Amino acid sequence: LRKNPGILRAPRDTINGSWFALHEIMKGDEDSITSLVLRCPEVLRSPSRTVRGAWKALVGFLGESKALELIIQNPAVLRSPQRTVRGAWETLSELVGAQMVMTLVRKNPDVLRTPPSTIKEAYGA
Repeated sequence: LRKNPGILRAPRDTINGSWFALHEIMKGDEDSITSLVLRCPEVLRSPSRTVRGAWKALVGFLGESKALELIIQNPAVLRSPQRTVRGAWETLSELVGAQMVMTLVRKNPDVLRTPPSTIKEAYGA
């Protein structure tokens, strides 16, 4: 709460839902969940469907073990809707190739939180 008191503005159901979504993703590893929330408390302000949707998109592109590595590195990527994560991945793949997307995501997972139209504009500039 000291790091991000704004979390208290989230409805109780949202916080509970996100916590349980993280619990499912991390397979009940309370220490890992606590670590993720301490580094990115904003995840608890995202609806559980957003957290689960982002997770599904990441698993679809990376597989479960690499997706876990990614969210441990930057839990904020779970705050983006599934369509944003999927759209960013697909747009970047078209523009720079799948292998380069992996490199970009490893260096800065926040790139998957960027809407595809913004990525295209920035790439064209």
